[in-house]
Formats: sequence, structure tokens, C-alpha cells
Amino acid sequence: MAYNFEPLGFFKKLKLKAGFRVYLGHLKMPGWRGELPFYAFVCPKHGVKVSYPSGFRGRLICDECQKELSAAVA
Repeated sequence: MAYNFEPLGFFKKLKLKAGFRVYLGHLKMPGWRGELPFYAFVCPKHGVKVSYPSGFRGRLICDECQKELSAAVA
């Protein structure tokens, strides 16, 4: 999935390296009723990823980790 966000500035890159999530902007995907905030974060296994908060607690989930988990369960 391709996202069209502005390049990260120095302080946002620094926050990302420190392990924090970095707000990128709101985006509305095809078929969605509204916009959601998207964040960059670091997955320990797959590196820097972009996602939106999921579930009740608003967790950021790595899409590759999710695919691996789904394949292992099936």
C-alpha cells in the first residue's frame, strides 16, 4: 500500500529512533467513511512501518507480523 506523506523532518526521525510513534497525517482510504490518523512506528522485526490505530486500545500493528500470524494459525 502506497502512502503519500511528507518526508520526515529531523525531530520526527529522532522521535522514531527513540521508539515513539510519529504522526504523519489523516488519510481516507477507498471504501472508508472517514479519515483516520496514520503513524510511523518501528516494528522490532520488520523495521519502520506505517499504520493506523487498531482496536480498543489503539495499537499500531505491523502488517507483515499480522500476515505471519495469520499464516501460522491457518
